[in-house]
Amino acid sequence: MGYDEINMNCGCPSARVQKGQFGGCMMAEPILVSESIKAMQDVVSILVTIKHRLGLNYHESDSFLMDCVGYIYEIRCRVFIVHAHNAV
Repeated sequence: MGYDEINMNCGCPSARVQKGQFGGCMMAEPILVSESIKAMQDVVSILVTIKHRLGLNYHESDSFLMDCVGYIYEIRCRVFIVHAHNAV
């Protein structure tokens, strides 16, 4: 369809998104996110990126963020678009 990239949005904290267990909630599932991105990378020839927050709810831990990013980085995702606040 002519797209330059696919962006997985793991940043939206809305109530509707929380009910469906997607968006910002996905930061609590970094292995699932990395597997999803890997699956997309395996079937497309364009860049797959991720949008995420600094943290989830009121937890402000660098280790939480680094764990999330670390799993995703391991599967060769190199573009991280960061909302500079938590998904609350």
